[in-house]
Amino acid sequence: MGNYFTLLENIERARSQKRYYQALELSLEAVKWLPQLVKDTIREFGQWDIKGSPPLGYACHYLSVLRRRDDLHRIRTLLKSIPELAEWLSEVDFALERADLMDRVESSLLENPGFIQAKLGKVLCVDGREVSNLLIYAEQMGLIRREKEGRSYRLYSEKVS
Repeated sequence: MGNYFTLLENIERARSQKRYYQALELSLEAVKWLPQLVKDTIREFGQWDIKGSPPLGYACHYLSVLRRRDDLHRIRTLLKSIPELAEWLSEVDFALERADLMDRVESSLLENPGFIQAKLGKVLCVDGREVSNLLIYAEQMGLIRREKEGRSYRLYSEKVS
């Protein structure tokens, strides 16, 4: 269990220092420790009742904006192989949907540089809060640039062709 929690501390440190790619790699490493965490927890406490995993959440957020679907599918396979983690599959499935949404966001921003964030959800027919959350992670990963304008932001893709 110690390795998982040490990684969790390191993830939080990397995020606080805005080293998001490092946080992603540490999150992926922590996810690999989930099977052992389940075994150790059941051995020590007699049951598994943990409802979530910050490293899994961070990995899903970052992988979705980077559209690293293969990594998300590997995580899904890992979770599926451990009955105690089956309820966490929905988080990975949602990340796969967000990867698809990120494709649409990038396409929109490449076609319309400077698009207003407040209007993006309507144009893409999705909840504006969902788009906003996605854009925060995309900005952290250097995929988009947001420039404050009034109560919203102008959005620019940072994709290098």
